Amino acid sequence: MKRNNIFKLIIPNTRTNIIAFSIFIIGIITGSIFIMVINTNDKSLVVEHITKFFSNVNSSDYSYLDSLKNMLSLNYFYVIVIWVLGLSILGILVNIFLTYLKGFIIGFTTSSLIITYGFKSILAVILYIIPHTLINSLVIIVLTIYSITFSRYLLIQIFQKKDMKTKNFMKKYLIILLIAVALTLVSSISEVYLFPFLLKLIIKLYV
Repeated sequence: MKRNNIFKLIIPNTRTNIIAFSIFIIGIITGSIFIMVINTNDKSLVVEHITKFFSNVNSSDYSYLDSLKNMLSLNYFYVIVIWVLGLSILGILVNIFLTYLKGFIIGFTTSSLIITYGFKSILAVILYIIPHTLINSLVIIVLTIYSITFSRYLLIQIFQKKDMKTKNFMKKYLIILLIAVALTLVSSISEVYLFPFLLKLIIKLYV
């Protein structure tokens, strides 16, 4: 019984889940394709940026504290914006775009790694995705699911005059925010400390 309640808390509506996951997957696909269609100069800039990133990670100048501050700022911006916009009907359009953008960035980054270093970059791609990118993605998707669901409840309550028990849903929405904040902290720490550490173990393959 408790397991079912937890499942319903995380995934409230099957149709909405499909919409959110589909938007995210479309973002990944288009991001993966985009790196292949940009011109040679832009592609060279991407390769240069990735090469520089690998070199910085391997150097002693890498600032963990500054990186953590930047990562927390970026990730919490995503979480707070999606959560707040989910309280309004119009905000759902922005949330859908942000979910698409998150998928696009993942697709673009992984494809860029493969184009830059070939199939030997597969290990780096796995390290990039697990665990921090996977956690961040799930947080964004679940928040988007709840924001779509809440917007739908508001529409039904306004136009059909039905009591959708939005207060009860709001309590769940607050719990999801707290969980998202905690998971984002974990993923940010993992991205800043664990990812570079593991990357250094395989860095000789790339630089």
